[in-house]
Amino acid sequence: MIDVVARMGRVVCAAWPMVAVVSIPAVHAQPTTVDATGRLHAPVGRPLIVPIAAPVEGRPLATLDDGRAIPARAYRLTVTPAGFDAWLGPVFTWTSGPIDAKHTPASGGAYVCVIEPPIEAVGRDLIITGERRAVNWLPSPDTLPRDETGREVWAPQQPAVMPADALGLPRFSVEAKSPVTRWRYRLLTDGLHPDTAPCDGPFADAVIEAMARQEEDRWRLALAWLWGADPELASRVRARLAAVIEFEPGQWAPAWAVEPFRLRRLLDDLLMQNITPPQRAGLGERWLAELPPLAAWVVDDGGVLDPATRSVRPTIAVASLLDRSTLAWATWGTPSDANPDLQPMPPMTVRTFTFREPTPEPPALRSATAYLGGTSIALGTFARAMAAKPPGLQLRNFYPDQSMNGLMSGTFESNPPAWSTAARLYRVPARSGKVAPVWGLFVECAIAPGEGVDSHEHLDVFLGPVRTPRHVVRFWRDGRVEHLDGAGDTDGMSSRVYRGGDRWSISLTLPRDAVEPGGVLRLGLVRHDARGRRSASPRAMLPWQTEPSRLAIDVTAWDDF
Repeated sequence: MIDVVARMGRVVCAAWPMVAVVSIPAVHAQPTTVDATGRLHAPVGRPLIVPIAAPVEGRPLATLDDGRAIPARAYRLTVTPAGFDAWLGPVFTWTSGPIDAKHTPASGGAYVCVIEPPIEAVGRDLIITGERRAVNWLPSPDTLPRDETGREVWAPQQPAVMPADALGLPRFSVEAKSPVTRWRYRLLTDGLHPDTAPCDGPFADAVIEAMARQEEDRWRLALAWLWGADPELASRVRARLAAVIEFEPGQWAPAWAVEPFRLRRLLDDLLMQNITPPQRAGLGERWLAELPPLAAWVVDDGGVLDPATRSVRPTIAVASLLDRSTLAWATWGTPSDANPDLQPMPPMTVRTFTFREPTPEPPALRSATAYLGGTSIALGTFARAMAAKPPGLQLRNFYPDQSMNGLMSGTFESNPPAWSTAARLYRVPARSGKVAPVWGLFVECAIAPGEGVDSHEHLDVFLGPVRTPRHVVRFWRDGRVEHLDGAGDTDGMSSRVYRGGDRWSISLTLPRDAVEPGGVLRLGLVRHDARGRRSASPRAMLPWQTEPSRLAIDVTAWDDF
């Protein structure tokens, strides 16, 4: 039975090897335009792009509230998959086109109405495809500050110590490829300055470019007005909207808030015109207070062993998502620790904690708790090596690389069944004259026929401690074997690959020195599938990680059994 504990909105499993797995949508898995039913925010002098269900034949696309028609055209949007980034999710190409007889609501797709509001429309509602829509008429972005004051209002959010070329990585540039998220990439790179053009130039499609500019203009006005109400608060909100963390030395990645409902509510709140500056500041403070203050995850389960007792010493990481400095610490197995390892945590930083030796005879499973100031998150970890017993130790959980959404929400994504992976560690029956036992590993990899490139399929086997492995061996689907790293002796290692229509598998014997003194075997597995996706066991890896977590396995338990 899985004991699932919810702490601070995170789902944590305190039983292992099973863990809580929640399938969550990727950040950009369902691309949308803007709210199709709420109040419209329309900067004066700009085209207004409004999502519609579909144009109705014989009915004007848009009129003033007195019935006078205004210039408007309808377009059909096409959003096509164009790649995948493990951190931010799928990448799409956006295009628009005319609507003809074959493009009906039944054929799918989305529709937008591009309106050119005349000056007499300002202050009035609009009738769009027969529906009355309230319009929040905003001043032109051309009125925003550009003098000396503007240097502070439009400060880029890229951290000063972050290399400029890091912004070209897909984990950042994905945002610039969507008209509904380009504003965030520009907030990071040029501060959303009204006079600065997109670094990659405008979208080639004029309608898609107009959508991107509309979203940028709305955020420009919202953040400029917040700056006018409280400059210090505006800086904090801007920093969180485009938050970046150095997760490992030289590995910068986004850590920004992406929950669509809260983002839309923040924008709607900040664009209200009938509120006082303190009220506007209060809305910004409320949004910041609702965001999670930290993220925490297990970096490694069994890569570190206590030299005296051979018990495992797991490592966890804590990321501060706060805009202020505080303290972080971690405890293992008990609610408190008389001498916690207190670490100073500047804003948007990461710290790791490797636990000390637990109390004698600890239970196999322990709940580690990560603390940041007054907030905590519980994580399921090991306190002892897993026992390998007949008929074998099953490793059924292979997790895709951790996404930003998953890390911030404390959940794991799962592979679809057509791309699942499972492994089993077992003892090879001894031949006559053999004294030392031989250990075997069987791994089965499901594939979806016709998807991806079969020749990309391979499995990496890591043996030994993290950072100083005894062996790193790559096994290809076509039977090739590469020894990538490690100083151990490969004596006794052999492998055989089996290929089928919807799966391939590999059976291998581990080298004799894979089992360390004391009867502990440390194992990590990484599969690279035909789609170009990566999954690992026993833990999900961050996309830039080069080594998986290790599972420490007590092979002496086989004889005891």
